[in-house]
Amino acid sequence: MAGTKIGIRPVMQRVSILMIMLITVETLLVSPALADIAKAFPDAAGSAIGMIMTMPFIPMVIMAAFITPQLAKKFDKKTLILVACVVYIFAGTAGAYLNDSVGQLILMRAVLGIPLGITGPLCIAIINQLYTGLERKNMFGFANAVSSLLSIFLLLFAGWLAAQSWKYVFLSYLLFIIVLLLLAIFLPKLPAQVEEEGASGKTKIVYTPKQKAKLTFVVLFAFAGLMCSFVIQVQTSFIVDEKGLGGAQLAALVISVFGIGQIISGFLYGVYSLIFKRFCLVLLPALIALGCYIMFLATNVPMLIIGILVAGIGAGINNPLVNDKVTAIGPIQNGAFAGGLIMAATGIGVFLSVFMIDFYALFVEPTAVNLIWCTVVMHIIITAIVLVYVLWNPFKGVNYVREDEQSIDTPSS
Repeated sequence: MAGTKIGIRPVMQRVSILMIMLITVETLLVSPALADIAKAFPDAAGSAIGMIMTMPFIPMVIMAAFITPQLAKKFDKKTLILVACVVYIFAGTAGAYLNDSVGQLILMRAVLGIPLGITGPLCIAIINQLYTGLERKNMFGFANAVSSLLSIFLLLFAGWLAAQSWKYVFLSYLLFIIVLLLLAIFLPKLPAQVEEEGASGKTKIVYTPKQKAKLTFVVLFAFAGLMCSFVIQVQTSFIVDEKGLGGAQLAALVISVFGIGQIISGFLYGVYSLIFKRFCLVLLPALIALGCYIMFLATNVPMLIIGILVAGIGAGINNPLVNDKVTAIGPIQNGAFAGGLIMAATGIGVFLSVFMIDFYALFVEPTAVNLIWCTVVMHIIITAIVLVYVLWNPFKGVNYVREDEQSIDTPSS
């Protein structure tokens, strides 16, 4: 699409596409009920209870990296998305009636990861296929911002349901019927796109050697960013306690400010990309380092809130930035493949983030304040590496140039 179309249907098409990304972040709707689930199954190991929340990430990574790109070559993307939504709603609500054991709950959470690994890469591919230029960048940013914003309300609703019964929390997934209807009505058909054929006559993913190298760098950047920054959210409640600033209620407020920062970045990503261009790669870790440094120095609540807000703004650049970068490297047909790599990298990054604490503990006493300081140092290192990469610019001119788009980036982006 060249240019921005206005009207009811184009607007609702954008809304429905943005709702796809909401599916990928709402695996955490069960989190308010975990304590009650543990009480309901007193003989279950703590790790088993934890798996109720983390299990979806394993099939998600497998689907996103290996299976969804192949499905996108053969089937209409709208059909795949609708089927994934149906499976997501079924698996999400299953805990309300398939709950005789923790094993049943974990099994259905594993099933939930399958549609997650489909919808995430396809949402990235759909935005890449339907939108160009600044509108494409804005859509990547809005997807992240809208999903973060709506997730706050969904979690509040899930918390209310959990207060009635832990089994009811799974009914919160029924809200995604609205998303299913929006997609069925407003998302256009998106048949599999034809790619170049290999020697065997089968379609293949086409990248030049330099494009492969750049793709690898961006994927590693996404992986490292999520793995290193997730420590902030884990340690925030502890740092509130260590500094003697308040209790659990204040900690919840401070953590929510991190999400507000991410929402701000999502809505402003198009502006960032116009102003900073390729230096957005540097802006991301630099803001996280600055925010964590303010948190490290904080002696009062306002200072702590400012610090985590700055860190959240930095972290909020990650998703739209890496999605924008990887989909610009190769032809439009490769959107699902590139999106799958990013979904897999970030999923693994979040999973491995818990081990960063053990890594930092090799050098410092693992208090929250020390861990936040280690996060500062780590992001300063990442900032330096990325700055060298951007100034050196070894992959100048390797991005795929669409015939229908004039890039808003500089040629060296």
